[in-house]
Amino acid sequence: METSFGASAPYTVGIEEEFQLLDPGTLGLAPLIQGVLAARGPNDEGLATSELSSSCFEMRSPVYRTVSELAAGLPGLRRRMRALAEGGGARLAAAGAHPFSDPSDGPVAEGSTTGGSRRRWAGWRGRRPSSGCTSTSRSRTRRRRYARSAPSRGGCRSF
Repeated sequence: METSFGASAPYTVGIEEEFQLLDPGTLGLAPLIQGVLAARGPNDEGLATSELSSSCFEMRSPVYRTVSELAAGLPGLRRRMRALAEGGGARLAAAGAHPFSDPSDGPVAEGSTTGGSRRRWAGWRGRRPSSGCTSTSRSRTRRRRYARSAPSRGGCRSF
């Protein structure tokens, strides 16, 4: 009986982080992914990719041997993402959902790697699960109220 315990490569770690692209003046979502992708250099090819929405993109870290190595490299990766966003004419924000922009109002990103999600995206446009509304007009009314009451930065952590 052949055993190979301990013969495989040790565990590795990496991270994917999604960012929102904001209009520098309004801090609302901005469909600027094409400019961001055009700002990539030869070393950025696998590092920054498009998401379904043209106002979002994803950072994919290199593979690290340890969490400590990842933690040490992450600030530099985030600075690079910020530079790419600025090169594409956008501000960068990290958040689960934008506090006042409707992500379904923007176009789907060209070259999106999400495949069949484009069809589902079209069906989702009329529903706003985050606001509990199925009516687009009621949903927009709630977002407008929130936007008026939100802090001057719109509640986003923009960096």
